[in-house]
Amino acid sequence: MPVEKVCMVCLAAVFLSLQFKQIKSEYTILIMIVASALIFYFCIDKISYVIHLVEELSKKSGVNQTYILLMFKIIGISFMCQITSDICKDNGMQTLSSQVETFGKLGILVSGIPLISSLMDMIVGLL
Repeated sequence: MPVEKVCMVCLAAVFLSLQFKQIKSEYTILIMIVASALIFYFCIDKISYVIHLVEELSKKSGVNQTYILLMFKIIGISFMCQITSDICKDNGMQTLSSQVETFGKLGILVSGIPLISSLMDMIVGLL
């Protein structure tokens, strides 16, 4: 993921949005979504490398794979909600942005319940 590509996509999206904002402001949302998707596309190689590296480390250390999957799920939820929230904020929809952030926090909490449950079982087992 060359940084130059990401910066160029971002600058192009900003300049296009500024041009279309005067003509037809509805297109700015679409431009930001496409730019975000392109940036995510550039990150896929690095994400797969990190996933592979973490899987190898978990196999060597003996950490349960479900905990690793849970970690990636939580990271994915936080990234998706942050990007969506930022797009909403950029387009003047603060209330919707706050609701996306709240939903993301709830999604992380719900996703973490199995981890909390196993942690409680382990604490009870030690007592």
